[in-house]
Amino acid sequence: MPRQEKGVFHVPEEQLISLVEGLKRGEDDAVILMRKLYRGYVSRYLATKVPYQQIPKLMENTFENAAVEIHKLKKPAAFTSWLRTIAHSEIYHYHKDEERKKKLKEKLINKLKYQN
Repeated sequence: MPRQEKGVFHVPEEQLISLVEGLKRGEDDAVILMRKLYRGYVSRYLATKVPYQQIPKLMENTFENAAVEIHKLKKPAAFTSWLRTIAHSEIYHYHKDEERKKKLKEKLINKLKYQN
């Protein structure tokens, strides 16, 4: 099982290699294990960057993208940081979309102001 020492998340190397190999073979059990092992890690990372209510959706996106893109991972030992990078990308896209929505809303409000 994973452990956290001094703020560092760690999954034993043998378990990590097995997980990555299973994901690359498309095994459902490996996807379930990834979610189980990394749920807390990804959730805590997302919680520092996005509103609480967005965490489940972004966590789901992170795990889905990891399962689909696993063939791009070269070194199983880099899985944890690679997964964090995927989560970071989800955070980036969330904030980019929020900024786009905010600008669109402001534009619509200004347009309505000038029509009246």
